[in-house]
Amino acid sequence: AKKRQNKVTDYRRMLQAWRDAGVITFCGYILGFPGDRVESIERDIGIIQRELPVDILEFFVLTPLPGSEDHKTLDAQGVWMDTDMNRYDTEHVTTGHPLMTPGEWQEIYR
Repeated sequence: AKKRQNKVTDYRRMLQAWRDAGVITFCGYILGFPGDRVESIERDIGIIQRELPVDILEFFVLTPLPGSEDHKTLDAQGVWMDTDMNRYDTEHVTTGHPLMTPGEWQEIYR
């Protein structure tokens, strides 16, 4: 996602420091990166549950917002994208995925 500030190797230590300071942690998790599968998402959520001191975890469907690099790339590749911009809310599947059907992707989000 090119979020260079997110360093997975620092998460456990950082989240524990916040917990030790009495701060409630709220984290977001994006579902639907190109390598994601239903099984890998389930595995990753299990790892988060077991290993990270997260109080609240919110899920988002990877959404290629119009004008973004992802949207332009998918469009150039001819990948299906929903034409209803009202669905581009990070809760609905709005693009094709190489390893999951839209139904599988929407269901693992639920």
